[in-house]
This record gives sequence, C-alpha cells and structure tokens, in this order.
Amino acid sequence: MISPRPLSVGIVCFSTSWGGLEIVLARIARSLKERDHSVLLISPPGSPLEQTARKQSIPHRSLLPRLRYLDMAAAKELVAISREQEIGTFIATRSRDISTVVLTKFFRPGLRCVYFQQMQFGHSKRGIFHRILYRNLDAWITLTEAMRRSVLRNTVVPERRVSVIPFGVMTDEFDRGRFSRAGSRRRFRLPVSKQIVGVLGRFDRQKGQADLLRAAPLILAKSPRVHFVFVGEETRGEEGHLAELKALVKEKDLSSHVSFLAFTSEVPRLLRALDLLVVPSHNETFGYVAVEGMAMGIPVIGTDAGGLPEIIRDGDTGILVPPADVEALAGAVIALLRDPKLCRKMSAAARRRARGVFDFEKNIDQLEGVLGSLA
Repeated sequence: MISPRPLSVGIVCFSTSWGGLEIVLARIARSLKERDHSVLLISPPGSPLEQTARKQSIPHRSLLPRLRYLDMAAAKELVAISREQEIGTFIATRSRDISTVVLTKFFRPGLRCVYFQQMQFGHSKRGIFHRILYRNLDAWITLTEAMRRSVLRNTVVPERRVSVIPFGVMTDEFDRGRFSRAGSRRRFRLPVSKQIVGVLGRFDRQKGQADLLRAAPLILAKSPRVHFVFVGEETRGEEGHLAELKALVKEKDLSSHVSFLAFTSEVPRLLRALDLLVVPSHNETFGYVAVEGMAMGIPVIGTDAGGLPEIIRDGDTGILVPPADVEALAGAVIALLRDPKLCRKMSAAARRRARGVFDFEKNIDQLEGVLGSLA
C-alpha cells in the first residue's frame, strides 16, 4: 500500500552495535523506501547500520557525535542534512540520542522530532531536563501497551502523542512450506528423530537460558527423546556467560542432549527444525523471537515478563510461566511435548495472531499513519 502523502524521514541511530534495535530500523527504512517515501539512515561511519544500508541500497549518511548528549555540532550537521535532503521528520531511536535530535528544532523550527522507543524504563523522567526534552517531541512510538503506560506514568509526554506499534516480522518469510523439518534439522546438524526444544537469542544471564538447562533433567525424566538447542552469540565486551552455560551442561550431564549453535541469518529455516520455542527471559521489552516463532506456527513458552504477555496468549498461542521458575518451565515443556493435538491447535492460533497483529507491513501502515498526521 502506498501512502497518499509521500514522507521525507531521517532515521537517526548513533549506535555502533548490531542487534534487534538496529535490525528493526534497517527493515523500517527499507520498507519506507519500497513504498516510495524519501528515507535516510543516519549512523556512525563503519557501523553495521551503514554496512547494511549499502548492501540494501538504502540512502545513508555518516555522522558520529562527540558528546553523549546535546551535541551542538552534530545537531547542526543534522539540520544541514535536513535542508539538503528536504527531510521533514527526524526519528530518534535511542534515548541517549533524543537530546541531539531535538536540538535541530532550535535551528530549524519546522522540523518534527519523533522518538521510537524499543527499550523500556521504569523510573521517573520528570526532571527539568527531561521536561524540556520531551515537550519538544512531536510523537513517541512504543512497542507495547505496557511501555506506553510506563511513558505516561514516568514522563510529561501528553497521552495523545504516544502511539503503540508492535513491529513484528515479515510473516511471508516464515512459511512452513518452504522448508522440511528433516531437511532443516540436517542443515543445522540436529537429531532428526528427537523432539527439539530451542532457545534463540543473545547469551546473557537475563535471557534465562540457564533456567532451561536446570529444567532439562526434569523434562528428560518424563520425555527422554528431547534435544535442546541454544542459538546465539554473546554481546561484545560482555563475554563469559556462554562458558557458564557449557559448564552447567557438563555439571548436569547433558552433553548428549544439548547443542549450541552460532547466530544464524536463516532464522525461518532454523525455527522449522523446532517442536517448541522457549523464551525464558527474566525481563524482555518485546520479544521479537517469540513473534518469529509464532509466525512459523510454533507453540511458544515464554515468561510472564515485560512485553511477552502482550505477544503470547497464555493457553491459546503458547504458555506463560513465571520468570526463573524452573519447575513451572519444565512442566510447560512436558505438557506440550506430550500433547501433539494441543501443539497443533496452538500452532495454528499462533500463526493467525502473528499475521493479524505482528505483520511488519501492517505495522508500517501504522507508522505511515503516525508520521503522516504530523505532516
């Protein structure tokens, strides 16, 4: 669907990392470009976002502020870019970048500034600095209702300016018919004849991978044909947890039941290899991987934390358990593995919900609506 009013947008992200936040921004930029909007990605030189923009032919401009907040020189450069590219709206995508982006309004009052919040916060931001900052935002976009409530509770942003857009996935890419289960398992060197329970995501203590490993002996006692696969990588500069997980595998004598795989770009194919997807996070702002699993038609077991309860409908598209509750997690896995009929029912419901609520193209429709209303 083409927006009736073409937009001219600059997406600003001064990040040198590559994770869920940056991946979503690249997808948004590409989708807006494909809809004939004028879009420019702005990120540090040599950043993964810049590299991705070049590969996908997304217009990009390099900029790296010297200051963490209120970088006047960077703001003036953004203004110059906005005049050159006829940009009407800047989207700030990290909280630390808002102040520099908002400064552009003082040099070019006609500019509009939007914050796209992907990370939650739970403390008050009502001091004089944040009051001035947030009052100069024309719109604030969150991923979940819980995040929206937190914004209204902890900031001075008017309710009318806060929108929820649950950016999901390109659901057409998650077509079960594209891959066979056996072929997908062979591709990733996973046992073809076992029940496979998977966890995808960054190796981090807050992601709860250790909880599933502690639950594994309980699960294997009831379902001995289960194999567990953990897929991901560690955050640069924060290595160590993967070694802890492997030590736990050895301690629990699980070596023949567990595989560790590196991050893969073939997520749909990998998901096709699974019987169950587990998202055992202690806290999860949104949970893109849960949406990916649902889009592939896989029952998802997640924790009742962060944005996951807004994605997983307990008892319908999956099961929710308390965070860090090893016994509850084991019980949920056992219950689903022992009930193929329930799994099939949840698979169908999960895919319907993903296509209805978390389809990325529908989410872009919503974004066009918010940005179009500002213009």
